[in-house]
Amino acid sequence: MLSVNVKPISNLKYLTQYPEPIFKNFSENVKNELATEAIKQKDYQGLEYILKNSDDFNLFIYSAIAALDVKAVEMICNFDAAKKDIHDWHLEKVLSFSIEHEESFKFSYEKIKQDKSEILKLLIKAKPTLNIQDLQILSYVANKKEFEEICKLREIDPSNFKGYETLDFAHYHFDDKVPLLKLSGNEYCADLIELILSRTYSEEIPQVKLKEIYNNLFELDPISKEMLSYLAMQIAKGDSIKIIFENGAIPFYSLAQNIIKIDTKFLNNPIFTIDSVIIHEIGHYYYDHLFKNEALPFDRAQLENIYQYKEKIFKEKSNDIFYILDNIIEYTPLFEFYQRIKDYENKAKKPIYKAAEILKVDARFMEKYVLSEDYLEYFKQNSIIDLFLINSLFNYKFEHNAPLDEVLPDSLVKSLLDIYFEYSAPKDQCIYSNNFFAEELNIKEMEKWAMENFLPHMVNELGLSSTQIHFLERIADYINRKPFQYSEYSQDNDFEKYVELIVRYSELKAAGIEQDLIDSFSGLVEFHNKYATPKAEAELSEYHLYCENFSNNTFTTPSSYEELII
Repeated sequence: MLSVNVKPISNLKYLTQYPEPIFKNFSENVKNELATEAIKQKDYQGLEYILKNSDDFNLFIYSAIAALDVKAVEMICNFDAAKKDIHDWHLEKVLSFSIEHEESFKFSYEKIKQDKSEILKLLIKAKPTLNIQDLQILSYVANKKEFEEICKLREIDPSNFKGYETLDFAHYHFDDKVPLLKLSGNEYCADLIELILSRTYSEEIPQVKLKEIYNNLFELDPISKEMLSYLAMQIAKGDSIKIIFENGAIPFYSLAQNIIKIDTKFLNNPIFTIDSVIIHEIGHYYYDHLFKNEALPFDRAQLENIYQYKEKIFKEKSNDIFYILDNIIEYTPLFEFYQRIKDYENKAKKPIYKAAEILKVDARFMEKYVLSEDYLEYFKQNSIIDLFLINSLFNYKFEHNAPLDEVLPDSLVKSLLDIYFEYSAPKDQCIYSNNFFAEELNIKEMEKWAMENFLPHMVNELGLSSTQIHFLERIADYINRKPFQYSEYSQDNDFEKYVELIVRYSELKAAGIEQDLIDSFSGLVEFHNKYATPKAEAELSEYHLYCENFSNNTFTTPSSYEELII
């Protein structure tokens, strides 16, 4: 078939000068450029003409998502021919939108979330075949009534999907519930703790108790005060975050669901305190909103641009951080980016060295490693640190009668095997013998040996306090965090750990661990104060100025707060 390549038309009102038989033969690239321009200009008549004369809609969908154009997405989804081109990666593109692109838009944060939700619902309604992940995404963006209506429209029963039992619908329980506190008067400038209570939901913990907990965290230290102040400000500006307390919930912060969930079982735990769990999850919320990136203190759009530059210029050398630092001084953003990572790596070693010191592991061998993924792996392979994570998982997550080799990740089962062979297996036994595994090794007995005999012996031998054990458990959890890839260009996939270690500072301080353990985070506190605090204070100062003006009836309102005046 003849494919015509023409220069895209700059003025779309002349688009229809091309008869349909001719336009249909335009190349898909040209059609996509025309569609992108039509979406940019909000020329929906021109977009409709392009859609009617096209066969491949994949790039059109991307363009509509990139513009966060709900109407354009709806038009595309209404074309039966387009539905075949709606895929999982389009939904993923929408979910990542606020991280990558929000700062280039003039819409409010709440408006972006609303448009994302509408686009996701449109795509899921039109997607040819739904899977269990689609249903979970739908539950994030649709209330219970909408969820049921869409399932009815698609003629599906969610309970028939494999993995249905893994879906998290618990937040629907709070759809028709009221928060612990209803604000009155000027809610934008209400007391900070009251603002947080106005988005807090709990049927088990009373308002007075949670108010006490929030106040304690506010007074804990400057960083936790900063995090709670930032959360309160976002609520004042219209963020509909829900902070849900319920029994049996796995604690987490979800950007997609816009909720923080806390398990009430931590309320009476003297070591793993509910205060520490709360500030940990609020820490993730803080970093996510401050940097549009919940696991690394860099703006996502900047990170994407840097990776593209790095891959283009350095290619096979791109993994060598020192080669890059020696050769990119002229490219300031990339140079500063890696300098910041290097700064972090130097400071992040201290809590790990402290854990090594407690376990009497010679940390000098770790000093030759620069990147966390390297020295953490060394520590993991040359210590019993993973036993503390296994112990924690069975204390707080798994049932003690659960089959260990079924509930633990393979890496932890391997660690347990390695420790068992190192400290307990017969020295003359070939551990790789098939007969040994088949006849001698019993996983349940090995677990019993580790948890009931060996670990208590080591705790006694090392003279560990309950808070030192908790510190080791949380460091072990950090070490075993799975990496998260932030960019299709990224080969440095260990970035999730950056914030995971930073938020553990306030968490462990709230847990009341020894001061020498807290002091091991001093470098990370400096890192936070250098890179995060100034960014937070800039926004908080503007908010406080607005409230001060409101209180004084002067109304010299910062431009970003015009929408708050009612």
